[in-house]
Amino acid sequence: MVRLLWIVVCLVSLAIALMCGLAAVTVLAAIVTGKLTDPEAWKTVVFLAAVGCLLWFLCRAAWRLSE
Repeated sequence: MVRLLWIVVCLVSLAIALMCGLAAVTVLAAIVTGKLTDPEAWKTVVFLAAVGCLLWFLCRAAWRLSE
């Protein structure tokens, strides 16, 4: 039962990490093409990338705990 919980944690965190990565790339593309001119927009990219990386590491740890 605990193994199933860790697998679910891994899959959910992986899904959120992938969504954060896609959102970061989308915002970065908008900044590069000039469609997003807010000077603080880069902070959004950094935040989404950081959250994505943290959740990726959580997924890896949960996967190892499920073994």
